[in-house]
Amino acid sequence: MGLGKKVFGAAFCVALAVIASNLNDGYEYYKKVRQDTLGIEILGQQGKSRFLGVMLLQMQEGRKFEPSALEAVCDSVNEGGSKLVYTGRAIQVAVESKQPGLEEIKQGAVEAVLLIEFGADRETSVDDATGKDLIHKWRSSAKVQESGMRVMAAQGFRRSDRTNFAVPLVLTALQGVIRLFGLDKSYHLHDLVPMTSETSKIDNAGTQEGFSDKKMSNFIKNFDKLSKSRNASADDAIFIWNWLQKGTASQQKADGIYGAQMMAMLSTHGGGIMEFGTAVSVDGNFDNIAAVYYPGVGFFNRLLSSKWMRHTVQGKKPGDSIAVITTPFKTSSKKRLDPAKSWVAYESMPASAP
Repeated sequence: MGLGKKVFGAAFCVALAVIASNLNDGYEYYKKVRQDTLGIEILGQQGKSRFLGVMLLQMQEGRKFEPSALEAVCDSVNEGGSKLVYTGRAIQVAVESKQPGLEEIKQGAVEAVLLIEFGADRETSVDDATGKDLIHKWRSSAKVQESGMRVMAAQGFRRSDRTNFAVPLVLTALQGVIRLFGLDKSYHLHDLVPMTSETSKIDNAGTQEGFSDKKMSNFIKNFDKLSKSRNASADDAIFIWNWLQKGTASQQKADGIYGAQMMAMLSTHGGGIMEFGTAVSVDGNFDNIAAVYYPGVGFFNRLLSSKWMRHTVQGKKPGDSIAVITTPFKTSSKKRLDPAKSWVAYESMPASAP
């Protein structure tokens, strides 16, 4: 074997070792995000196709939110073989559905979001019909009723362990490609714009209005007001739960481009999709469930006010979907990871937008 081939072989092995090390670091980082920042229970890598339920809750009529009420609901989950995976304090409904029976899911109406694995104690996953039955039994149980909260809407979804395992590796690889080609500067959020002047609206066929400056400005004001009223601090993680309906062919194409741009940007800041699966309709008709992590309320505020977001959001054309912004419920005071201690070289960002 010639010297050139030996050098090439050695360089190739070193490159593979570096790539493997980076992928491992990325996987460990996102695992810490899930466990330490979002408080998500790791469900294991057993190759199962798990049945989970996303629950949107509010206080019963005439009652104000009480942490003890949400804790009582959480305590009721672990009975009967189910497992509480995530508990979030809802801040705002970012996208509202016009489907019958879901009209009350709007603005600040949702108080909390739970992610529950049903049939967690079984060796094989429950089928869709059994899973939906378990959702109905839990939401109507005496302990839920006695807690002082009610389930406004529920959605089942089927999530593969293998897909869940691959997500952090994909995000890590995406970030690596972006940095390799020097594209990470395209996703810096330093340039802020005042949301005052009205721009032309993009006609989102169907259920959503165009994302004008005026609409974005109102959204930012509502988010700021609700996040403060619900005691969310600048470094609390943001976890957005999306109940997605695909919409028309043109909507799917436009939203796919928007989603790819958003995931690329988030990967450079240590964020990204954490949960994804196929919806099993309980209330309303949806195709997929996706939950996306943003590294902090302050980061999210700055993103909303950035020139990058104002330009990118014009391409967002969702179908008749629901999106609920949450922060991890603070029974254990979970915060986002300190960027200095993570594998991601975050850019330096103020705690909140000016």
